[in-house]
Amino acid sequence: MSRGLIKNYFLRRIVLFLGFISLTIGVIGIFVPMLPGVVFILISAYLFSKTSQKFYDWLLNNKQFGQYVRDYNNGAKMPVRAKVITGLLILISLTVSFFVFVKQIN
Repeated sequence: MSRGLIKNYFLRRIVLFLGFISLTIGVIGIFVPMLPGVVFILISAYLFSKTSQKFYDWLLNNKQFGQYVRDYNNGAKMPVRAKVITGLLILISLTVSFFVFVKQIN
């Protein structure tokens, strides 16, 4: 990640706050279906890289979330097996939702 820190104190605090908001949404997204948790964790890593070396390092070395950021930084891709499982889970969720919705209409 580019390490150009934001120099303006006020702007840095706002971006740091947005980083924590993004991290919160990311953590929630890991547990809530259809909310992209990893994307928000990556956004928070970017925002932390622009505002605070301390929080960026914390996120990078975090036991639960650091691997996502490290994999992204190293250019790792999602394994095919994970893509297939994810696609099947989405298909099952949409199918169940469709039948529940159709049943409620009738």
